[in-house]
Amino acid sequence: MDIVSDLEVFERTPSLLVLIPVLLNIKGNIEANMSTRLSTLANMGELSQHNKRRKQLLVANMGLLLLQALVISFIVTASSVLLSLISFTGEGEAAGGGKRLLLDWGMGTLLTIASGVTCAFLGSGLIGLVICLIVVLGSTFGINPDNIATPIASGFGDMTSLFMLMASSVLWLKLSSAIIQYMVIGGLAFIGVSLYRFARMNTHVESLIFQGYLPLLYAAITS
Repeated sequence: MDIVSDLEVFERTPSLLVLIPVLLNIKGNIEANMSTRLSTLANMGELSQHNKRRKQLLVANMGLLLLQALVISFIVTASSVLLSLISFTGEGEAAGGGKRLLLDWGMGTLLTIASGVTCAFLGSGLIGLVICLIVVLGSTFGINPDNIATPIASGFGDMTSLFMLMASSVLWLKLSSAIIQYMVIGGLAFIGVSLYRFARMNTHVESLIFQGYLPLLYAAITS
């Protein structure tokens, strides 16, 4: 954490530092939810055989995980930006440099949202694949996935998410292109809409689309 906070991008964009604990907490909860769902299906014998139904269940839960990651990451990145806006506005008025600080905040807004959403999407996708692999292997070899999937996902998830956030923020800072950042945010928003339509048409996760967001938002607030 000390290494990350000393990077130039985090020193120039304080909203990224605000984002770290919230994003890690939220992603961990989303991935733990997926791990619990798949472990329950495995214990019910739904994932013990290599067939079309198992593939459908895994794909449906991966789609739901990525949808939740995108929705929550947009919310928490916007919240961290608003908190930084309040902080920057106060400092700018006291120092008489509000206009310059507001411009810096505007550039930091795109960087924070693009970095946070990219981190959530790629990180959750990677952890989701790990969870699927662990649960399927555990089910195949008669090991209760409840005992291994969630602990491994939690430990591996925080480290992966922190690295993803660091890498994406450094990349967007080096590119220093608002157009590219707008394209990234727009592209991920389009993917989110596509995942929502996929989930709405999928009977395995249709009923879960709007469930669980209040506890996740509570977790974000208490972070």
